[in-house]
Amino acid sequence: MTGHGAILSPIGSSLEIEAARRRMRLRLRRFDQGARGGRAHLRALIEAVRSEGFDLLHCADPLRRELTELIHDSAVIADRSQLYDTVYLDETGSLQGYDAGTLGLQDALQDFLKDRAAEHVLILGGGSEAQSAALALVGLGVKRLTFHDPDLSQAASLANLMQQRDGIRCTLLASLEGVFHEFSRPGMTRGWIDGVIHAPAQERGAGVHGIQQLAPPLWLADLAPPDTASGLGRQARAEGCALLTAEETCRHRGTRLLTCALQREADRAATSAAEIAPERAAEPSRTMAAQEALRSG
Repeated sequence: MTGHGAILSPIGSSLEIEAARRRMRLRLRRFDQGARGGRAHLRALIEAVRSEGFDLLHCADPLRRELTELIHDSAVIADRSQLYDTVYLDETGSLQGYDAGTLGLQDALQDFLKDRAAEHVLILGGGSEAQSAALALVGLGVKRLTFHDPDLSQAASLANLMQQRDGIRCTLLASLEGVFHEFSRPGMTRGWIDGVIHAPAQERGAGVHGIQQLAPPLWLADLAPPDTASGLGRQARAEGCALLTAEETCRHRGTRLLTCALQREADRAATSAAEIAPERAAEPSRTMAAQEALRSG
């Protein structure tokens, strides 16, 4: 694993707990992401981890976007809406990967939203974490998304991507001022937003610090790094809004990572069995031919 330490800690804990529950051996190591960055550095890191005999490398932010671009560029045909945070190290040729973050977030949101409305969701952010949130919500059947980011061009790019990919209704919000007010209510306010996902880019720290009139029945999923003092998360908790924390989503990501590792192991075993089967099927024929040759001689 490599990336932001505060994100990796709950992921690693989840992996260890789940591996112990399943009574399976787990080799886990954290690699320094380094200060240089860039694709060349990430390629070198991938090769270094592969040389250590690991099967998977998980890249948390701020390396998630770089890994996604590396995998897209190595593919003959790439779905540019797909994110990757995990690369398979047992593959030769083009890079292949898995998106544990989006799937883990979808698992966490599915539990969290079980008895809560989620027809229209506001996503605060325009980077890879916001894209992951949008993909997870669409996977759960959400039909309308609104995006806000200090860089409105990033929010617009993400909204266009989701509209083209899934045909869902996406809108942009230029300012958070007055988005919620004392007269806004479900069923009374046109375009009522059911909940908010706070998904700031990792390099921007805590992201949004607060929203006026944030109150139940609004809910918040705060994906800001666990070591960041997210004012929005504190506000939601103080106001009594239902809150999904980054720690909880990271735990679900760890479970998805372990599932990915187990599936890869099962796939390798199945491939090996398929390769051995023709050889074993041929053995009786070879034995009979040898016995016939002996009788003839």
